[in-house]
Amino acid sequence: MTYFEQQLAEAKDDAEKMQICLEAVKNSPTPHSVLDSSPLEYMPENLKTEQFCVEAVKQNDDVLFHVPEKFFEICREASKTVEKPAETTLCEKTVKNGGLALEYVPGKFKTYEVCLEAVKKSGWALQYVPEKFKTVELCFEAVKETFWALKYVPENLKKGVATSLAQKGEQK
Repeated sequence: MTYFEQQLAEAKDDAEKMQICLEAVKNSPTPHSVLDSSPLEYMPENLKTEQFCVEAVKQNDDVLFHVPEKFFEICREASKTVEKPAETTLCEKTVKNGGLALEYVPGKFKTYEVCLEAVKKSGWALQYVPEKFKTVELCFEAVKETFWALKYVPENLKKGVATSLAQKGEQK
């Protein structure tokens, strides 16, 4: 049992549990990937109200991945990340730490930009890129990182990728 779980077990009522959870969210470190845990993960479901989840995301927008799906949109709006949605920022951080982490990024968060970041870090990540995002540019970046990524390049893009590689070689 974690310290957090122990505190919840010892709390007198739901109000005290909510306060413990909010403090835990405020003080939780920024996750390095979408797989890292969050206090929301261990929080009793009956305490995960819309109001609480919005407040939690305002305190630490990295917990967005752990809010119940029914509150996701409103929590995303409440997120303090202005330039990009919090989930995209977290996914970009995740794949920058290791491109193969793209395998664990939920499909709805796999944007072209996130996939491009992933293949630049590890060409092998191309195998986890949705077909709709596989462009000559993206596949070129993957193959540039590791030639073996060619295995995951769609047939109709291989000629364009080869041309891009040849042009890159001529520029050197």
